Amino acid sequence: MLKDGSLNQGLRVQKRLKIKSSDNVNLNGSIIVIFNLYFAQWVSNEKAKNELVLGIEANKTSLLQTINIDVNSIEITVLLCNIIFFFPPFLISIIISVKCLPPEEPCADAINCISKDLFCDGVPNCPDGSDESEKICATPCDGKFMLTGSSGSFHSINYPKPYNSNIVCQWIIRTNQGLSIKLNFTSFDTQQYADTLNIYEGTGPSKILRASLWGTNPGTVYIFSDEATAEFITDYSENYNGFKATYSTFRTSELSNNEKINCNFEDGFCYWIQDLEDDSEWERINGPTFPFMSGPDYDHTYGNLSGFYISTPIGLTAREQRVRLFSLPLVPASDQFCLSFWYHMYGTNVYRLSINIVNSNNMEKTVFQKEGNYGNNWNYGQVTLNETSDFKVIFDAFKKPGLSDIALDDIGLISGQCKESIYPEPTLVPTSTTPPSLPTDCGGPFELWEPNTTFSSKNFPSNYPHQASCVWYLNAGKGKNIQLHFLYFELENIYDVVEIRDGRGPDSLFLGKIAVYTGRNPVPDVFSTTNQMTVLFITNKSGTQKGFLANFTTGYNLGVPEPCGPNAYQCGSGECIPLANLCDKQWQCKDGSDEAECVRLFNGSLSINGLVQFRIENNWYIACADYWSEQISNEVCQLLGLGNMNTSSAMLSTGNGPFVKITKAANQSLILTPSKQCLSNLVIHLQCNNKPCGKRLITQEISAMIVGGSDAKEGAWPWVVSLFFNERPTCGASLISDEWLVSAAHCVYG
Repeated sequence: MLKDGSLNQGLRVQKRLKIKSSDNVNLNGSIIVIFNLYFAQWVSNEKAKNELVLGIEANKTSLLQTINIDVNSIEITVLLCNIIFFFPPFLISIIISVKCLPPEEPCADAINCISKDLFCDGVPNCPDGSDESEKICATPCDGKFMLTGSSGSFHSINYPKPYNSNIVCQWIIRTNQGLSIKLNFTSFDTQQYADTLNIYEGTGPSKILRASLWGTNPGTVYIFSDEATAEFITDYSENYNGFKATYSTFRTSELSNNEKINCNFEDGFCYWIQDLEDDSEWERINGPTFPFMSGPDYDHTYGNLSGFYISTPIGLTAREQRVRLFSLPLVPASDQFCLSFWYHMYGTNVYRLSINIVNSNNMEKTVFQKEGNYGNNWNYGQVTLNETSDFKVIFDAFKKPGLSDIALDDIGLISGQCKESIYPEPTLVPTSTTPPSLPTDCGGPFELWEPNTTFSSKNFPSNYPHQASCVWYLNAGKGKNIQLHFLYFELENIYDVVEIRDGRGPDSLFLGKIAVYTGRNPVPDVFSTTNQMTVLFITNKSGTQKGFLANFTTGYNLGVPEPCGPNAYQCGSGECIPLANLCDKQWQCKDGSDEAECVRLFNGSLSINGLVQFRIENNWYIACADYWSEQISNEVCQLLGLGNMNTSSAMLSTGNGPFVKITKAANQSLILTPSKQCLSNLVIHLQCNNKPCGKRLITQEISAMIVGGSDAKEGAWPWVVSLFFNERPTCGASLISDEWLVSAAHCVYG
């Protein structure tokens, strides 16, 4: 007889014992014993056999004197979740039910567990391959999953009618080895930026994103692999007519050098490949870039708004970026090659375009380079290539912060040395050395000092003019700052705005949580942190109102809250709260700063390791090793925004504390218990993986309805926020850390 739990210590085992005679097994008297055992995890055959033998040996009684059990004859056979033991004259069947712990799910054999993310990814992970079966992986879009053969098609749900909200569909395209995949679209119409068809090279966790498609007319997409993954994701809002895609195959080895290079971008990126490890990606555009005076007004091929070209990411950037585009490997020939292209570099802040050649040993050399502003023109460039081994052509565009777009069009390759160009060499636009004159339609003066501190929109209190672009510079004495007050404020909502900046010049920053004001709402007083403030007034060509009337005062530390007393904590938002409320599991500060910094790693050589300390009121407590667990280690790393634990170790305590003991509550939150000493005299040193996932508030519990989407992994920031402008919802955004949101560029003013 087996003892409960003898197969796996600590697991709950249930058994059902039935003894009866059976003519089918042994005429001398047969016994069938059936055990029902339930495990929380899989137990190996060898472990089950060893524990069974030990259980039999340990439970021999006088009742078994006439029965001889040869333990050496025991054999274990696994049939699904049924383990059958044979040993004369007994047949013991142990039925095991395997329960997979989240985020894992069981395979069809009910024995093996794999992560939920591994299902339907194109790579079999279950021994029986059940995680990739058509039955469970067929998409809700068109009922397909695995697309094989040299051609095929797939489409969005309900096509050609509008698709549904909150849909995720995934297809695996698998062709013969050595082939590549070409994707075309019969039609394509999805919500801009929101409803996306992602195309990956390869399958499974190692797949590489090659294209994110939305809007209309995405062109042809080439995947240089015999496997591809397509994933269509929609959000909760507007639903468009969707898409129908067809795929076919081709051999990259059969392409000529000219075919690999020649591209006018009218039908996608041709055979050019984006460098996904670079700072950003080239964008395929028709018509002018936005904002104006930072790129082309139209393409070079057709010279009108219908044609396409590629550009560095349009709009403002906060840091310098390199955007890289590279070709397929080119085969050298006995003759030289002439590489030609058209480039557009327009704007006072435009930086550099270069062409590099990289050989099979990844050695790069620059063969063409231009820097600066060449005006609002398409310029011709060419370079002779004379390579003796396989090589790639790389276009690198470098963007500075600000408006600095670089565009390319009509790249070509012909045999032979480049001939003298019929196009003139472009000349740089000289940089202006005199500041631009101030506008005359804004009701100046524009340089304001005390006592001349009142200013207004043009014509106030009558309506201001259309298409005004006005600026005022407010000044205070050295060491002082400025308080701006609006006596009256009424603008056309959304379209006409007042922008306020701290300081002056191109390096000035938006001032305050709300730096752009519009509509008719009361505007709170705005305080600078420097002795200068810039106020801009911008109107469009339609709609007008009375405008605004404002004045300012100067002084020392204006708007800075009074410091809190010794028994109080000052929030980041300025208010004071009792010190006892610091890190007490509740938000008292409006900005949540009282619960944001409640755990740290101390005395480590890096920011990702050190002694674990928790903050209670105004003191830091060292975490004891008492009751510590791997689960708590991972939780602490997640709270710090550093992924999971790498290592944790107990160290002999060398200090006098104070100490804190950490345990887990029933709701999985951490319970902090201050202590004068640790029972074990050991404290915890922790090293995290330094995998950025965003800090989490240690005690704040948030419950909210998430519309659509899917469960996020532990440590992720799955939250979706709504962006409001002047009390109107304008866009959505995703929270990716404790300080940063990601949204579409067009959602942000300026």
